Amino acid sequence: MKKYAKLLLVIACVAMVFAMSVGVSAATYYADDAYGYTVGNASDYATTSPVTVTLNIQSAVKNSTVINYTGTVTLTPTVSTSYTVADAITAWDTANTDYTVNTGIYDATWNLELASFGTTSTYVANIIYNSVTFGPASSWDNDGWKYRVNSKLPQLASNWGAMMNQTYINDGDVIDLYYDNGYGDTLAEAQANAAKFTRIKAVSLVDGKLTVNVQMSDDYFDANWNNTLNNFTAYSGVTVKVTPYGGSVQTVVTDTNGNATFDNLGAGYYNIEVVRTNFANGYIQNTGTFAKYYTVY
Repeated sequence: MKKYAKLLLVIACVAMVFAMSVGVSAATYYADDAYGYTVGNASDYATTSPVTVTLNIQSAVKNSTVINYTGTVTLTPTVSTSYTVADAITAWDTANTDYTVNTGIYDATWNLELASFGTTSTYVANIIYNSVTFGPASSWDNDGWKYRVNSKLPQLASNWGAMMNQTYINDGDVIDLYYDNGYGDTLAEAQANAAKFTRIKAVSLVDGKLTVNVQMSDDYFDANWNNTLNNFTAYSGVTVKVTPYGGSVQTVVTDTNGNATFDNLGAGYYNIEVVRTNFANGYIQNTGTFAKYYTVY
């Protein structure tokens, strides 16, 4: 199972604010609660049109510095092309000089060698931002970067984790990259250390009550390389922030059903987000969701 854990190590960084306006009376944003999906074939994603994706990045806190940005990347083909997550990250890295993304491959003994995206076993070693290196201290450390597409972990048909250059993308996809330390001597310890990946499942407005439903999914492995991947479930105890247009910020903690309910709110324009939290050691406790603007009616 060690190989599987290594297959999830990836990194990138994006540095521009992205907002989306979504009309809501009562809307559910994800069809199912599965933690992952099976990636398709390259031919299924071939296009001659531009592909624009959202890239979100959340690092651990290190030396009082953190990467916590979101933005978009547009890939423009000159011929029919099937783009991957690696292509999107490469395009972003090329366009941004504030960050240095170091990629590599792991050899047969799991030592990291610097290499470019495109080889069969490609990973990101680290990213340097503000003179701080975000990445494992060595190839034998158990922390590292994970990624999801549209909130889910990409999987190969064999149930192995798909690498970035094996994961094809469509126009409008959302790529989330986040730093995790989901390891422990036991699975219970590993689960306690793992980052909880959050998403907003649904938003509704009924009788002046705005309800935001939050879910989380996590994955982790123990000293014997037993790993667990959990489907999305209701996430209690996380803070949701709602800001009416021109109004003051309101915060509510989710209940056991993952619901944060805000009273005395009517139709209007709202910024809604899940607030990120960190462990004392700087690793992510739960990821946040980046700002989205909802037109609620």
